[in-house]
Amino acid sequence: MPHALPLCLTVMPLPPPAHRDDAASTSFQSSWFESHSNWLEYSPSTDSIYCLPCYLFRKKPTGRHGSDAFTEKGFNNWKKVKDGVNCSLIGHEGKEPDTPHKIAEKCCEDLLNYSGHIDKLVEQQTSKEMENNRLQLKTSIECARWLAFQACAFRGHDEILDSKNSSKVRNAIREEIGDAKFFILVDEARDESKREQMATILRFVDKEDFIKERFFYVVHVRDTTALTLKNEKCVVLSHYNLHIENILGQGYDGASNMRALQQHSQDLLNAMHLVSTTKSLIQKLRDDRWEPLLASVISFCEQHEIDIPDMYARYTKARDFTEQEQELLEFQLQHYELNVIKDPDFQNMSTISELCRGLKISGKSKIYFLIDRLIRLVLTLLVSTATTKRVFSAMKLLKTRLRNRMKDELLADNMIVYIEKEIAGNFTAEMIMDEFYSMKNRYQA
Repeated sequence: MPHALPLCLTVMPLPPPAHRDDAASTSFQSSWFESHSNWLEYSPSTDSIYCLPCYLFRKKPTGRHGSDAFTEKGFNNWKKVKDGVNCSLIGHEGKEPDTPHKIAEKCCEDLLNYSGHIDKLVEQQTSKEMENNRLQLKTSIECARWLAFQACAFRGHDEILDSKNSSKVRNAIREEIGDAKFFILVDEARDESKREQMATILRFVDKEDFIKERFFYVVHVRDTTALTLKNEKCVVLSHYNLHIENILGQGYDGASNMRALQQHSQDLLNAMHLVSTTKSLIQKLRDDRWEPLLASVISFCEQHEIDIPDMYARYTKARDFTEQEQELLEFQLQHYELNVIKDPDFQNMSTISELCRGLKISGKSKIYFLIDRLIRLVLTLLVSTATTKRVFSAMKLLKTRLRNRMKDELLADNMIVYIEKEIAGNFTAEMIMDEFYSMKNRYQA
């Protein structure tokens, strides 16, 4: 084929020499480009026309006379172009849909159709598969959400599969608490499989000054001794970065071993006797053996270069208000009596909770920030143990006689989703799927 024929599909047809337009029967006509724009190419060097699709996609000449005219030799018999039905250009195209030219032209169209290329088709197929996978995953999430909210079984009676829940609900509760003080309530009870379970409830005032009591965790404990319950409680709190110094108070409804001098084998009278005898022993130690004991301790500390505490120093308990803040609190109370109490917006408030919210909404919590802190501390104090009762009622619904093989971690995750529906319902299926996708990226990294 002549070198002038373009070998790239993006090359535009070469225009014919302008001086040939007037020789209608003996030269190439530019109007032919319009009537055969899909395939016609003109070469000025050979003064011939060619078929680009046939040149690119036609395997070999058919053997008929002139079958290679538009691919190799070139066509320049201009008299036969406008010869009616015998026009060579029309004859090259053919009337049937499966002519060699039309097949080649179809191949050319497919090549120019980038959306039909194999990589595009694979990409479209992959996108469709991803869409179907997300639909299946979304359906599974919605089913799991419904089952969890209704305390229904996931896998019949044999739920031994370990839960891989990412604790999104607990993380949301942790965000609600922030740096606020919180009250912790611990209780223990046996589940259907006779395993001791320790439940942890947190009471706090959130950033919007709402009182919240949240079930946070349930964990199996080997026994109900004070040391075991204390260690498990510390593990749960430290795992979610809840600082011990922010604990305002503790309650142990039913977890009797957490109370000093009160074991299961003791009644109240024996406990009172122990208190009395212990007091006598401490007094005797102070009168007769305190000085020798103190001297022995000091000698040991000096020998091993240990700092010696001042035994006669005054004990100071950690406070929520410094001495300077206590003085400022009195000053704020004076303004509070003249300002807030007489404010019409605060006249119909009957509870401390309403007062706390009113200070927040009006912006006065920033002015009387110490009073606001004091109110929040009062609201954080535990007033009821009803939440723990609801927790163990939920545990009985989830871990039944037919589902007694449920693992502890799965039980804990099911309980928090069931009990804290208010928080769990805020997580959409799309958010959970995005979480799974981010976990995949972390594993690959």
